[in-house]
Amino acid sequence: MKFLKWYLKVFASFLFLLLLISTLPVATVSVLTHMNERTLGKSTASYVYVTFYTRPVKAPVVYLNSPDLPYGYGGIKSYLGESYSYWYKPEFLMKDAERALARAEYNGSIYVPVEVGSLGGVLLPVNGSPLGPDCIILGNQSLKIGNYTYLSKVHYSDDNFKFVRGVAEIDSIRRISNLSPDLLPLIAFMKSGNVTCIASGGFYGSILRNANLSPTLDHLVTEGFLLVSPNNINTSLLYKTLYDEFIPHSYYPVLYVLEPGFVKDVLYPERTNYWADFLKALVVLLPALPLIGLAMAREGREEEKLRNLLEVAGGNPIILDLLTLFFVGTSVLISLIFVPGVYSATMMALLAGIFAFRYYGRGLRVSSRMKKLILWSSILTSAFAFIVSSVYWSSFVPYDWSAELTEYATFILVFPFKALGEYVFGIVGATVFGYLPWLAGAILSSLLFMVYFSRSGRPTWRATARATSSTLAVMIVFALFSGVAFSSPVMSLYQSVTNMNIGSTAIVHLVEPPFKMGAPRNLTGIYHEQMKIYAELTQVITQNGGRYGTLWNPGLVVKKAGMTRVMLGYAYAYDESLIDYLRSARSRCRDARWTYALLMNSYRSKKAITYGYFLRRVQHNGEEMRVTLSNEGEEKDITLRYMESKVYLPFGGDVTIPLNVLSSQNITALPGAMFVYGGKNVLNAIKQIQKEHPGRVVYKSVEYGTEDVVSRFIGKRNIEIPMVASTVLVVLIGIALGIRDGRELKRKKSLFQAVGLDGNELTAPLVSFLPLSLVAAPMLRDAYEFYSLGFISSPLSFAILVAPLVGVVLAPVLYIWSLWRCLK
Repeated sequence: MKFLKWYLKVFASFLFLLLLISTLPVATVSVLTHMNERTLGKSTASYVYVTFYTRPVKAPVVYLNSPDLPYGYGGIKSYLGESYSYWYKPEFLMKDAERALARAEYNGSIYVPVEVGSLGGVLLPVNGSPLGPDCIILGNQSLKIGNYTYLSKVHYSDDNFKFVRGVAEIDSIRRISNLSPDLLPLIAFMKSGNVTCIASGGFYGSILRNANLSPTLDHLVTEGFLLVSPNNINTSLLYKTLYDEFIPHSYYPVLYVLEPGFVKDVLYPERTNYWADFLKALVVLLPALPLIGLAMAREGREEEKLRNLLEVAGGNPIILDLLTLFFVGTSVLISLIFVPGVYSATMMALLAGIFAFRYYGRGLRVSSRMKKLILWSSILTSAFAFIVSSVYWSSFVPYDWSAELTEYATFILVFPFKALGEYVFGIVGATVFGYLPWLAGAILSSLLFMVYFSRSGRPTWRATARATSSTLAVMIVFALFSGVAFSSPVMSLYQSVTNMNIGSTAIVHLVEPPFKMGAPRNLTGIYHEQMKIYAELTQVITQNGGRYGTLWNPGLVVKKAGMTRVMLGYAYAYDESLIDYLRSARSRCRDARWTYALLMNSYRSKKAITYGYFLRRVQHNGEEMRVTLSNEGEEKDITLRYMESKVYLPFGGDVTIPLNVLSSQNITALPGAMFVYGGKNVLNAIKQIQKEHPGRVVYKSVEYGTEDVVSRFIGKRNIEIPMVASTVLVVLIGIALGIRDGRELKRKKSLFQAVGLDGNELTAPLVSFLPLSLVAAPMLRDAYEFYSLGFISSPLSFAILVAPLVGVVLAPVLYIWSLWRCLK
């Protein structure tokens, strides 16, 4: 009994540490397990894929809950003749399908899958917006920037056709990461058919030009199309109108309604892979190993004394291992109640390995040379990551060598998270990429401070540095790992703002009234109507404290080709509102920074921004080019001074012109898109304008991504409790380590004072831990900035999301405080 009391007295902090160490991975496992739960959320959108068969079918309307969607697509094919003969079955002309859709009073979106050479499958939106980047990819899809060659087949009659070679220039890509439940069926549709992206911007325009297509895709020949509507689609009426339209050609329509079962089976197929699950558990538990090793190494001296005492007294030293195994095993077994089976097995296997190494590997020590190699490798790696990421985030160039190196460094750092699932890998990777200068800078500063103090001429500084260096390494691996992993949800919310188009919380499109047969188009009337809606939008945005920048649409750039007009490209204009908006967005969005610099140069010099490929299509001489702008049938020839740019603007376009230059040449431009930064109140005001003008205002906002993240993490006790518990555990580990290091340094303080040295100097090297605390400062600032927008309504929900960041701040501070208290 006396021995047990002595054991508990000597090893109390050791057992407490191991209890915390074994509990924190459990909290991590619990959160990650529920983060990867496949929940689709509530979707209000309707998705229907339409195709045709050449014989009657038993079920013309199929509600699809399996991944078996029979759809195919071919290359880009257009028919410019007067009458399509429906010879190549089951291909059909989109114009005929659109006529049937109009009779069914369908007013949603239409996407047509086509094959674009080596790029693969691409969705062409009917009446697609020329604004934005060249390609839009969703979720975890990937696409490389570059040129892709393809062929378009242009028919003038059934037997008169030619192949036109085209080059798809993909210069800008927009990834939508924060996906609302309404977008998941679209992702599933694209994944099931190996569709790479949605065509947009200049890429979309080049396809239209290459195949002589209009934005409505009237002359496109295809095998099927996808209907996307925010409201329920009347499938009965839709089937009837399609049947009436195509039955003269012996075509029988089949409608596939994409149900949640289809989405879940395509996106989240059930798999059982025990090795993958074991790897996930291993990744979660590995960061705890340095701390376990440190806790065991610190008890080596006391343990050796107890072993000698037992041997002298005739006892068996193995009783020490059995007692330690009993206490640690009990804490682990209690915590395993809340952990799935594969994680339990992995934790037990690691525990057995640790104690086997502890028992049989007592004589093994890390050599001094190996320690130096690890130290300087860490310093050089963190210095490299700090330099390249700092250059990237402070430069005014959109994509250069620093961007590529920053991406590589981020990928290497977060690669272990890939085993935990794509969702976790995505949000943690985005957090590390966004704050890599702070993370790398904190690690580098801490290591350099520790090297300085360990090589100092003062014995007290060297003693403290050598006593706390292992703790610093543990703090870097353990505290930062858990802090970044647990804080990534709230940081992904903030980055949904910075990663959206040039730092906006919403992009508002003003849609022109639809074309009606027999109704003449009046540009003056359309202009006044658009300006009225635009004035209402600007008023409610500014009244609610928001900021906006406007992109104007002066028309298409065309050229005469006989009796017809051939589209050469899209023209956009910008005014001072966009420059003012970009000026305010520079601090939160890197794209806004370099876009602002480019537009300011253009605005001051009154020069249009264009690119080399566009200059080859139009007349140009020196610094001037001559173009023909066509808007609603009105054409004007103008001369523009231009500056050629190698950088493609985020909102696309072939030529971007200062609005005052167009005004001086009497060119009328319509408001096309507004980049808006504001909170929930601004978005509610935009929604109200949208209700007042149905079909004329369309917007995309960060609201849906916020709802997805909040629904994953808030309101679920099995996630909220571990997130808060992780904060407490990290803080307690910092205190426990401080007490243990403080006891060791207290003995050294007495020795230093005995030889006439100042024992108070022992605390100076503790400043090495402060950079690890400061690394969370920018994250907390950005998290609060997002919270102030009002998209998270509950203060408690926000507090739960930022709790892990508070733990990162407090752990090093309380470590220093507890160690200082021991020395006092």
